[in-house]
Amino acid sequence: MLTDLIGAGSSKENLSNQVEHIRDATKRLTSMVDQLISDAMADAFDITIRREPVDLAGLINEVADANQPLATNKQQTITVSAPPDYVTMCDADRMREAIDNLVSNAIKYSPIGGKIAVAVSSEKNSTVIRIADEGAGLSPEDIGRLFGRFQRLSAKPTGGESSTGLGLSIVKKIVDMHGGQVTAESDGPGRGSTFTLILPTDVS
Repeated sequence: MLTDLIGAGSSKENLSNQVEHIRDATKRLTSMVDQLISDAMADAFDITIRREPVDLAGLINEVADANQPLATNKQQTITVSAPPDYVTMCDADRMREAIDNLVSNAIKYSPIGGKIAVAVSSEKNSTVIRIADEGAGLSPEDIGRLFGRFQRLSAKPTGGESSTGLGLSIVKKIVDMHGGQVTAESDGPGRGSTFTLILPTDVS
């Protein structure tokens, strides 16, 4: 494409625009391949959870910081509420992937200037992580098929972002492998949503 444009004597501005289109397409394809690989790995029979003491507050703050540029682009704010030095037994890499998926989804489906809140608490011998947003919300139909593969929600990303429909199925697989559960709640379309991860504290 670039060779043809150069041969046709296209302007520098036109060439720059085409380069940006190619970059955007590459990013979308790379993201899709990464998610497909993650999904395949989660399905592999020999994949196991490596439990270790993890500073959950630190891990979540890392995820929030990594997603901050995306939120800033949409004038959104991310707040984290977690007890300091809150340690739980889990696979750090897997839980980082699950939480990152939910935070990036909250950014993707929230409006310009929206607020995203991540909170950690200890409830009934379980570690509870909640990711709440002020986004497009979920219909009853969405909630019924939310964690299946390649599912598309009724809501659309607010910044034109792409979605493979794989992310939430990966989140569920990771949480299931920890012996926990993931749920979603919403008061309906346009009224935001809250995703809750519940991990058992006692893993003996």
